[in-house]
Amino acid sequence: MLQKPLEEWLEESESLPNCIISDLCPPWTTEIALKFKFPRLIFQTTSCFSLLCSHNITSSNVLEGVTSNSEPFLNIWCTGPLSLCNKISDKLENGNDTSNDTSVIYVCFGSLCQMIASQLVELALGLEASNYPFIWVIKKGDYSKEFENWLVEENFEERTKERGLIIRGWAPQVQILSHSAIRGFLTHCGSNSTLEAVITGVPVITWPMISEQFYNEKLLVQVLRIGVRVGINVSTDNEEEKDKVLVKSEDVKKAIEQLMEEEREERRERARKLRGITKKAVEEGGSSYFNEELLIQHIRGQSRVLIILSIWRRNVIFLKIGMDNAKNVIQISIEVF
Repeated sequence: MLQKPLEEWLEESESLPNCIISDLCPPWTTEIALKFKFPRLIFQTTSCFSLLCSHNITSSNVLEGVTSNSEPFLNIWCTGPLSLCNKISDKLENGNDTSNDTSVIYVCFGSLCQMIASQLVELALGLEASNYPFIWVIKKGDYSKEFENWLVEENFEERTKERGLIIRGWAPQVQILSHSAIRGFLTHCGSNSTLEAVITGVPVITWPMISEQFYNEKLLVQVLRIGVRVGINVSTDNEEEKDKVLVKSEDVKKAIEQLMEEEREERRERARKLRGITKKAVEEGGSSYFNEELLIQHIRGQSRVLIILSIWRRNVIFLKIGMDNAKNVIQISIEVF
């Protein structure tokens, strides 16, 4: 639906771009790049750790039937965390102040993962039983009539109102995680949430559900050692498991207690150190800053237009970048179709 309008637009353009940058959602951009003979760069938001795991699994032939018809050649520029480049909030400087005795658990499972009502009930009971204050974000996909009826019938929000807050819909996750009262993050281990936990220095309870989230869990728990597992071992993509309650309330309670009470200072100190590392990465001279310079140098020297293509809320976004080498500046314009 979107490929043809873009092709027509390119055919009518006075000059072709140096390259096209897209994420994995519009794979047809590969065909466009081949047709118009310019390279396609992938804006890969999945973590390098997950990609490395996938690469090792593939290259080791552990899985039967995993083959490759050709050897890929990739240029990779590891950039970010992008949110730190924007200096989202001064709370990132002051967050996680150890002088704050309040210990709040933040709970959010991203925008794609969904839970059945009975699993949400177990989560609610586990949060209540832990006796720790909590902020729980419930997105629209989980906001079912069955679960809402349970909340009303059990008077859950009323009986936990002194220490619990339910947010329905979207929440400013980075700002919440940056607050000094937040001492734990119950997460599905999505790539964005994993990164945001690290940049804000918040230890995590891991509850992966699909795809590379299980890799991210191992990164957080076994490699970085800033998390504890809730104990889930199967993907909700599995047809046999998707309608089952995989985590009981007592599992939630146990994981919260483990995060907040067992080796908590050591875990928090590791998280704080990681926060400092990520901040330095985006500063001048840092690894991310350096990689962004390399990326710009890769496309510098060309005066033609660079197109960055993305799909957002069913719109196609073209970010056109013109390189003015004489003035050593980058000119940017945005069009939404």
